[in-house]
Amino acid sequence: MKNRRFSLWTLLISIAVLIATLISYFNDLEYNKKTFQLQIEKTESILRQRLYGYEKLMLGALALFDASSEVSSEEWSRYIRRLDLEKTAPGLNGIGVIFPVKSSDINTFVKQQRLSNHKSFSYKPVPGTSNNDYDLSFVITYIQPLDENFAALGLDVGSEGNRRAALEVAIKNAEPTITHIIQLVQDNKIRPGFLLYYPIIVSEDTASKHTAFSLSGQKILGLVYAPVISENLFNDILEDQGELLIGRVDWPTWALGGHSHELVYQNNAFRPELLSYKSSLQWHNQSFEIQWQKGPALLASEENSWFKILIFSLIIEILLLILIWNLDKTNQKQVEIISDQKQALINSTRLSTLGEISAGIAHEINNPLGIVSGRAQQLQKNIQSSSYSQEKQEEIIVSMLNAIQRITKIIKGMRTLGRNTEFDPMTPVVVKNWIQETLDLCSQRLKGRGVRLEVEEIPLSVQVQGREAELSQVLLNLINNAVDAIDELDEKWIRITCNLDSVHVNINVMDSGAGIPLEIQNKVLNAFFTTKSAGAGTGLGLSISQKIVEQHNGTLKLVNSNPNTCFTITLPVIPETT
Repeated sequence: MKNRRFSLWTLLISIAVLIATLISYFNDLEYNKKTFQLQIEKTESILRQRLYGYEKLMLGALALFDASSEVSSEEWSRYIRRLDLEKTAPGLNGIGVIFPVKSSDINTFVKQQRLSNHKSFSYKPVPGTSNNDYDLSFVITYIQPLDENFAALGLDVGSEGNRRAALEVAIKNAEPTITHIIQLVQDNKIRPGFLLYYPIIVSEDTASKHTAFSLSGQKILGLVYAPVISENLFNDILEDQGELLIGRVDWPTWALGGHSHELVYQNNAFRPELLSYKSSLQWHNQSFEIQWQKGPALLASEENSWFKILIFSLIIEILLLILIWNLDKTNQKQVEIISDQKQALINSTRLSTLGEISAGIAHEINNPLGIVSGRAQQLQKNIQSSSYSQEKQEEIIVSMLNAIQRITKIIKGMRTLGRNTEFDPMTPVVVKNWIQETLDLCSQRLKGRGVRLEVEEIPLSVQVQGREAELSQVLLNLINNAVDAIDELDEKWIRITCNLDSVHVNINVMDSGAGIPLEIQNKVLNAFFTTKSAGAGTGLGLSISQKIVEQHNGTLKLVNSNPNTCFTITLPVIPETT
């Protein structure tokens, strides 16, 4: 009989621990998913900033031409050296200038450049193409740093269709443009690259001091251009992003009426069989289609998370089984010892996992634990006499399981509240859920203190931007203060209401107290000010709460006009999308 009872307990505890383990595991997976998403957004922002950083550097070069009637090769070299591209534009292979030259004037142009620019300057079409059949060539005349890009000096980018098409678009639209994927002539490896063009448009006011060409309705002096090796750009961005990797980057192309892709970049660690997250980033005429995958650090974290949760759950299950076995085998004195061990286990778990959570929250766990303990003792005292039917025993076990589920729910909320959220991002928070989950943690305590809780219905659509754990900390502090303040009153109630305007939500926490004396109303939010007896409070709760709300672009205020004690949390709402 005892073995059957113990087997039943073993089965029930194993099921409960399994459910708790799965919940913890999926919670961790969700956290890792959010971490992964935030890392993607961060890296996309870095890539966007990098591209616009390139654009700003090229725009500065345009200003150099705008300020001078002529920019010599030496002046260009000094300008680029001062930019220190290795630090200011990592991933950029260099910056140069392309001048349009009439095909009939190529020989004269080459002679001039050998005298004023570089003695080895020579005209050359793009490899794999014949001599330029166009009336106008576009020759790379300046390029720095020269050593890494010497092979491109004198290259006629207008001799090849891809390069020429992009520069014609840049001239026509008078804005930065990217070529399709090419093999850079200065790159010794066979790998994707591309060129950035920025046309040097001459205004009517300055046209007289420049030798300009009229093309596509624009007067241009030439183009500032920058060669980019895709691998260098993306590898540099990913160097410090250990939690993810850019697996593959493509550009959509439309050729012969069909949709295809050009490979811009592919990481050596990319595994097509793994799940990827896809995103798109637009920069002028090109759209980067990116496939993201989790990096080694995040994958290892997920694997270790499951193992740690499993080990922890097994330890908890073993401890609980030992506890039940001892309750079933020992006398009253041993039951009292086990009860002490149980309390020590609760305290140890609270200290190790919750850290900074208030000791008052432990009361929310002790109530359901009291149910479990009382029911367990009831079963232990009556099991020998068989005075309870099986139906009655099952009823008691169900009530114990309900209490265990209550504990699991409280621990989940305490886990959210207990961790350090200083570096968490601001995310949308549903006000109704935030308030309800916070009240779930303290509802039993309010009942135990004889406090009636009244909560006004709050629309589910109301959201604010913030850190839910910090907002819950503020609400809990106001409720705890209210409970302490009205503890000696005959009528004890706390009322939470909510009202909205077009841009803000006001959460009012009111209690049955007669308000705060006028002479101390201006002090209640000050640090270290408290009306509690010595040792009962630090005077930091309201001060910290006020700072948290202010970090959320809101306010925490005492409502002086109310006959009862009332504090109002005001936060900006997220506009509803239609």
